[in-house]
Amino acid sequence: MKYTYVHKDDLRRWQLATLAVQQDLQNTLDKYDINMWCGGGTLIGAIRDGGFIYWDNDLDTFFMFEDYKKIMFALWESRLAHKYDIYYHRGFWEPHVQLNQLLKADTFDSERVDMELVEVSKHMIKIFSNEPVRVKLFNSDKGRNGEYVKINHYSKHHLTRHRVCYQSDDIEDGKTYGALPDVCMLPMMNMTRFEYFRSSLLFILIRLIVLIRKIMGRYERQLDNKNSYAINIEANKKAKTEFENVQIASTKNKIMLIIKNLVGSLKLCASFKNNGKEYIAYKPMFFRFEVLPYLKKDIFPLQKIEFEGVLINVPQNPEKLLETQFENFREVPNEASRIALPFFLKSRMN
Repeated sequence: MKYTYVHKDDLRRWQLATLAVQQDLQNTLDKYDINMWCGGGTLIGAIRDGGFIYWDNDLDTFFMFEDYKKIMFALWESRLAHKYDIYYHRGFWEPHVQLNQLLKADTFDSERVDMELVEVSKHMIKIFSNEPVRVKLFNSDKGRNGEYVKINHYSKHHLTRHRVCYQSDDIEDGKTYGALPDVCMLPMMNMTRFEYFRSSLLFILIRLIVLIRKIMGRYERQLDNKNSYAINIEANKKAKTEFENVQIASTKNKIMLIIKNLVGSLKLCASFKNNGKEYIAYKPMFFRFEVLPYLKKDIFPLQKIEFEGVLINVPQNPEKLLETQFENFREVPNEASRIALPFFLKSRMN
């Protein structure tokens, strides 16, 4: 895995610029009585740290899928589409669909909005600032005294169809780039008992199939450095034994996780109200069959809490939601796991 590194001060400036976009969006949607609230890692930071997680470089918000047309109308009428770049984000391996032309039109085209966003329930909307933040990126953190945050990388072949440039393999060491502040808007939707059970069962089945295939050796082992590992195996059989023991333990943990998920799904399904309206669910973008269900009363009515000196919308019972999604959300991950997402880079700057 390849990483780059950014100084904490540069990342901090990016965070505050992103928060300004979020505040602009939140204030606009509040005027239109549209619910939008912070979740994911942003909510963890709000509850655990009182602000951004220091190594985090995204800002996650959620909305109800049934409100998506209202949101499009608010973005059009408020003219936010003239201020920000708005995309329908299908995923890291699919092209973005820019909505600015649609939302800058003289009249609001309701039918075209329906056609453009027919699949929005599976993915997300991205709001980009047009004012990039200067960040200096490095290909190593050696000699940098722990003042730098590790950033993940995506290879060029993942980026060929993007309309906005992800950070990629052509980053020059020590050069300054323009990183675009952006806010993610992820849809949640009402669920019936049958919809939840079907999605959960399919996801568990997929997990089980993948695990069985891994056990049978049909998947290659994913290692950070396969060549070095192969050399070590020849030189040190003990290392091979230790690695295999870790793999066995990992397999056992995955089997237990699958069983736990199945039992939890059955219990939750049994607890659903007949009309299914007590629950809403989020489908993670990259796991189409996985769903994360929440009680409506744990989300609504929204409340406002202080975050980096401003007020943000959060669910009524944020701890309950975070426990559903992350379990031990108050536990700070070890340093090796503190990895930020790639920046969206507009250009290299002088």
